[in-house]
Amino acid sequence: MMSKISCILYPPTLDYHYLVQRPQQLMKNFSELGIPVFYLNRPSPNSGLQSGIHQINPYFHLFNNIDPSPYLKDIRPVVYYSATAHVDQIMQYNPGLVVFDSVDEPSDEFEAWRPYYHRAVSSADIVITTSEKLYAMARSINPATYLVPNGCDFNYFVQASNKAFPVPDDMQGLTGPIIGYVGVIASWLDFQLIEQLALGFPHCQIVMVGPLYNVSDVPRHPNIHYLGFKAYEQLAAYTQMFDVGIIPFRSSSMVESVNPIKMWEYMASGMPIVTSDLPEANKYGDLVLYSQTYQQFMDNIKLALEHDDQEKRAARIALAQENSWLSRAKQIVNIIEVHLSEKGYNEESVSVPTSASAPAAGPGPTPEAGAGPAPAAGPGPTPAAGPGPTPAAGPGPTPAAGPGPTPAAGPGLAPEAGAVPAPALVPTTDIIPRQPQPPVLQGDFPLYINVLSSYLRFKVTRGVAFQISSGKWRGGLYRVSRTGPSKVSAETGSATIRVIGKAAFRHITLRGQQAVNV
Repeated sequence: MMSKISCILYPPTLDYHYLVQRPQQLMKNFSELGIPVFYLNRPSPNSGLQSGIHQINPYFHLFNNIDPSPYLKDIRPVVYYSATAHVDQIMQYNPGLVVFDSVDEPSDEFEAWRPYYHRAVSSADIVITTSEKLYAMARSINPATYLVPNGCDFNYFVQASNKAFPVPDDMQGLTGPIIGYVGVIASWLDFQLIEQLALGFPHCQIVMVGPLYNVSDVPRHPNIHYLGFKAYEQLAAYTQMFDVGIIPFRSSSMVESVNPIKMWEYMASGMPIVTSDLPEANKYGDLVLYSQTYQQFMDNIKLALEHDDQEKRAARIALAQENSWLSRAKQIVNIIEVHLSEKGYNEESVSVPTSASAPAAGPGPTPEAGAGPAPAAGPGPTPAAGPGPTPAAGPGPTPAAGPGPTPAAGPGLAPEAGAVPAPALVPTTDIIPRQPQPPVLQGDFPLYINVLSSYLRFKVTRGVAFQISSGKWRGGLYRVSRTGPSKVSAETGSATIRVIGKAAFRHITLRGQQAVNV
C-alpha cells in the first residue's frame, strides 16, 4: 500500500550541505522510505551550487532557489518545519498537514524563537519534540504532541569502529589518550570545565572539532587543539581517534532541553561518553557517564579512560543502532499517516522532478557528530518507552521503532531495513522554472537569523535606503540605515527589515550563509 503522504516539504531554513542537523537527516531518511521530499534550499554563495533542482536520491529533491509551486499543483504537501518564525509563511504551500518540529527551547541563545513559539505549537496539526522538557512544554499547548528524540546516522558512524579511515593530517603526531568533542564551539559550552580538563589531564590531548560560533575567547593550552570546521564526510575519520567523547555543556534552561545528537553518534562508535549535567543524558546507566559537578566530570573521565570494556562498547553500539535516523523517520511517518487518515486523506501521487544537475554529494558537515566502531553482538539497554501514533499522555522518553539492520564490518554498508528502492523517473518538460525576479518591496519584513556567524551582510540588488531594527544583537539594540551592501555585528536573533522606498532584495546573507529570502 502506498503511503498517504503525497510529499514532505521543508521550507528554506538550513543550507543542506552546511552543518548537517536533524532536519537534513530526517528529510533524507523520509526519502529512503519512498516518500518524495522537497527540501527548499538556500545554498550559501560559496557552495558552488546553481539554482535548479538537484537530486540527492530518486525521492529527495533539493530545490536550490527554486519555487516549488509548479510541482505542487493538485498536491497538498505535508509541510514540516522547525524554525518558529516560519509560522506565518508556511500556508503559502497549501499544506494538507502541518508538522512543527520543536528542536530547542526558545530561551538563552534561542530566545529569538520565543515570540513565535506559542503560535507555531498551537497551530500545528502535529508537534514533534526532541526531549522530555520540550514535550511537556508543547503538550501543555497542543495535545497532538509526540516525543521523538534525536538519533544517529548509524551506518556512517559505525564504520569508524575498526579505524578503517586514514588518520587526518591534523591529528597525526598527537600522543597520549584523546578526549574529543565534535560540534560547534559556542556559548553553551562550559569553557571553565574544558580548561580544568586540560589542566587535570596534561597527558591527554583535548581535540575540539568544529567551527567557532558566537565566541572567540576560548581556553588555550598546549594540549587543547581547535581543528575547526570539517566536512560531514570527514567526521568519522576524526572521531575514530577519540578515546573518550565529551559533551561539556554549561548548565542553562536551554541546555536542560537538549537531546544531543553527538551523544548518539559517539554511542555508535562504542566509545565511552562523559557529559555534564544534561537531563537527557542521565537515562543510560554506565553507558553514558553523567556528571553533575566539575569533580564528577573529572572522575568520569578517569573512569572512562581506565575502566571501559568491550561489553559496554557493544551495548552502546546496539543502543545506537536502535536509535538511528531511519528509526526516527519511521516513527514520524507513522504519526503523520494516522493524522492524515483522520483528516480523510487517501493515497496521493506527486509529480517528481527530474534532477536538474548532477546529483548532489549528500549531507554536508554537522554541528554535532561522532564516529562509531563496528557493532558487536550483545543487546543494549532497553530503550525508554515512546510515542506511537496516538499522543502520549505525558512526557517520557521514546524508543526507536526497532533495531536497525546489522551493518557490514567495513565501508560499503547495505541500506538499513525499510528503505524503499525508487522506481525509474519519467522525464518531465520544463523541469527548471525560470528563476523569478526579486519582488519589489516596501514596508516592514521579519528577519529570523539562526546561522553560525559573527556578522550580518546585506545584499541589495538596487541601492536603496533600508533600516534593520534588531532586539537581540550583541550589545543590545542596533540600528543601521545605509544603501548598498553593508554589514553589522550580529548574533542569532530576530529583527525587522524596514525598506524605505521601494527595493528589490534577492536575499540577505549571513557570513556566506543565506539567512532569509524576502
